[in-house]
Amino acid sequence: MAPSSSKNRIKGALAASLTAFKNDLSLDISLTTEHGVNLLNEGLDGVVFFGTTGEGNSLSVNEKKGFIDHLKIEKFPLNKTMIGTGACSLTDAVDLTNYCVDAGIYDCLVLPPFYYKNPKDDGLFAYFSEIIQRVAHNDLKIQIYHFPAVSQVPISHNLIERLLKHYPDNITGIKDSSGDLENMLSMCKNFDSFDVYAGSETYFLPVLQAGGAGTITATANITASKCVEVFKAFQNDLKDVQNLQDELSNDRDLLQKACASVGFSSGLKIILSSLIKKDQWKICRPPFAKITEDKVKEVTEIFNS
Repeated sequence: MAPSSSKNRIKGALAASLTAFKNDLSLDISLTTEHGVNLLNEGLDGVVFFGTTGEGNSLSVNEKKGFIDHLKIEKFPLNKTMIGTGACSLTDAVDLTNYCVDAGIYDCLVLPPFYYKNPKDDGLFAYFSEIIQRVAHNDLKIQIYHFPAVSQVPISHNLIERLLKHYPDNITGIKDSSGDLENMLSMCKNFDSFDVYAGSETYFLPVLQAGGAGTITATANITASKCVEVFKAFQNDLKDVQNLQDELSNDRDLLQKACASVGFSSGLKIILSSLIKKDQWKICRPPFAKITEDKVKEVTEIFNS
């Protein structure tokens, strides 16, 4: 393996960034980068590009590579960057993960191959093993992406234990979007030096209190400053940390209610567009439906209620 140069761990509040598109549905690299800069300027500890919220599976490997090139040109803080590199195609996952590492982005959020449902742990172990062995770099940090409601490919504790035994330097964490707090807390308890990120800020504080790494959350596109407040209050052992978490959870509930009729990514884009006055954020790539003005009105009215 290539020698290690950095083992920085991104911990705290991370945003699962939205992705901007142009009118012709091509990736808007500049606007997406600008949004990432804004999120970090609000105090977030990191930004994750091309996850579920970022419509990552609607983008090609070459589009993602072009975006990574732009991040380097713009001197975006790569040590605060995580890229979604998982794919149904092993070769695509390896290609993009390798490109990230070569660019100096060592944190990769890796969704398991999701078309074939309920694969055996042996098959999933082989998938992650092949990525690690083919990329062959000590700095690679894979955050497993556990989102069984969408992928229908659950990540078992036995699989995590096996991966940690064989690749302790490269399997460094998990984003758990299962909504199962007990699962998150169990991983915090049972796996040493393994960063557990709650997939929703609803579980941010309890995961932190259990020794977890923090949260990677879609709603931080809108609630970044409040996410930062919770993490700072936790770090400083402030008495009002639970009240701040409760406020953040209430904001999450409101956003989910507002976005219910259009889907979470589309709804968050509508809200972001209304807050910063940029209509382009209302563009989604199919299979997400085109956002109509009626839906814009519905979502914003609920959000502002």
